[in-house]
Amino acid sequence: MKGIIRFWIGLALFLVATGCSSQESSTENGKSSVVAATVLGDLTYQDVLQKGAVIHNLAMTDSEKIWIGTFAGLFSSSDNNLWYEISPKLASVDVAGWYIDPEVSTNIYIGGNHVMKKSKDGGKNWSDFNEGLPENPDIRGLIGMKKDGDLHLYAAVSGDGVYQSVNGAAWKKWMPLDQEVYAIAYQKVEDRIYVATQYGLLYATDKTWEPEQPGNVEQIYSLCIDERDGAIYVATEQGVLKKEKGEWSAFVHKAPERLVVLSQGKGDYQLVGVGESAYIYTLRNDTWTRME
Repeated sequence: MKGIIRFWIGLALFLVATGCSSQESSTENGKSSVVAATVLGDLTYQDVLQKGAVIHNLAMTDSEKIWIGTFAGLFSSSDNNLWYEISPKLASVDVAGWYIDPEVSTNIYIGGNHVMKKSKDGGKNWSDFNEGLPENPDIRGLIGMKKDGDLHLYAAVSGDGVYQSVNGAAWKKWMPLDQEVYAIAYQKVEDRIYVATQYGLLYATDKTWEPEQPGNVEQIYSLCIDERDGAIYVATEQGVLKKEKGEWSAFVHKAPERLVVLSQGKGDYQLVGVGESAYIYTLRNDTWTRME
């Protein structure tokens, strides 16, 4: 089912990029403080879609720019409805997830299909970071957290499990999981790692994965957790659902179309997402707005 969704997203991206709609770009938004707000973009949104083909993931930075990981690199929105490549050296790299060290913002880690890389200079240069991972891993998500001064990275390898690296050491399998994985997120309040898989939503305990039932849904496309209040959001075939204070319910602010990629916002923005049409939407002041 997820493969079908990805195919239609890719088709929608192609149609948008080849002119089936008005110019698509952004006056909004991306991920972390690594790139200065003064960087000027030279790409339209159509250009990004033509280059990237598929949007795997997105995130909003503290400066309210949007980063998107694609089949062909990592891009950020800029000013004047334009975009730019975060690193031209990733132009042929599939980027499904990334993490930026909050204490050393020049340290960036990216993972995707058959790739795991790291940069220590803000994305100018990259090196492989594969030791301990299976050969040609299908990485569907990458998260990180600081614990007792150590940096813990977790990579979701679809059909295999979640791998962990501590302070840049070799990866080790942290928890096996023989399911296709679509997304991974960390909930600080509960100190839990969640994954969205082909069979639903799971969270890790000390020994195994436990199911989390967000309602009568058949498919979860994406997962995000708002670090500001601990709320959990899932994008499903029934729309966005939210878990707050231990209870799941339909998210009250209905999106203009079905969202298939979801991320938390920054500042006044509550959420950002990508629809089946490939348009990017932001939720601010209880209103969804399509980026133009």
